[in-house]
Amino acid sequence: MSLKVIYKEEGNGFVGLSYEPFLQKTIMHLEFKRWSLTECRRYKKVWSIIKKTLKESGITEVHSLCDSERAVKFNKFWGFKDTGFIAQVEDGYRYILKLEL
Repeated sequence: MSLKVIYKEEGNGFVGLSYEPFLQKTIMHLEFKRWSLTECRRYKKVWSIIKKTLKESGITEVHSLCDSERAVKFNKFWGFKDTGFIAQVEDGYRYILKLEL
């Protein structure tokens, strides 16, 4: 899997994309270390720019593979929807979520 970082904050986190050949889907990776109400407001502004940029580049949907209910909740906060599918991976299972841009 080759991860393309599309947004990064040094020491805090990133947003990246990869392609999952078995699922034939673009997978989004989200990681933020700092979390507060102020940071959340800032992330929302950044998130709208990221989505607009992806849409302008021709990407109409991305997926997320979540390994826990907490990760599912975090991804739903950003607008991802549950697909009802689960993928089996080397170290367990992942819930598959989808975001239409």
